Amino acid sequence: MNKTRRKAISDLSTLVSSLIGDLQNEDPEVSWPDTKSAIDGHHSTAEGIRDEEQEYLDNMPEGLKNSEKGENAQNAITALETAMDKLEEAATAADDDAPDMEEVTGALQEAQDSLDEAEGY
Repeated sequence: MNKTRRKAISDLSTLVSSLIGDLQNEDPEVSWPDTKSAIDGHHSTAEGIRDEEQEYLDNMPEGLKNSEKGENAQNAITALETAMDKLEEAATAADDDAPDMEEVTGALQEAQDSLDEAEGY
C-alpha cells in the first residue's frame, strides 16, 4: 500500500464517519436519496482504491507476492472488498421504502471499520 492509497482510504473513512454522524444526529438536511447517493459514491471510491491495490499486487514480482509486502497487499484488498460489501448493504438499506437508520448506520460503521483495517496494511 502506498502513501497515496493509504491517504485515500483515510479520507474515505472520514467521509463515512461524517455520514454516520449526520444520520445519527438526524441532520434535517440529509435525505435518504442523498444518503444513498453518498454511499454509492463512497462505494465507487473504495472500488477504485481496491482496483489500484489489486493492480499493484498483480504487477509485483513473484518473489514479493509471497512476502509480507504481498500478504499486506492481499489483506488490504480483502478489507476493501469487505468495506465495499458493507457499503452496498448500507445503500440497499437506505434505498428501502422505509429505511431503518440503525441498519444503515450499522453497515456504514462496519464499512468504516474495514476501511480502517485496510489503511493499516
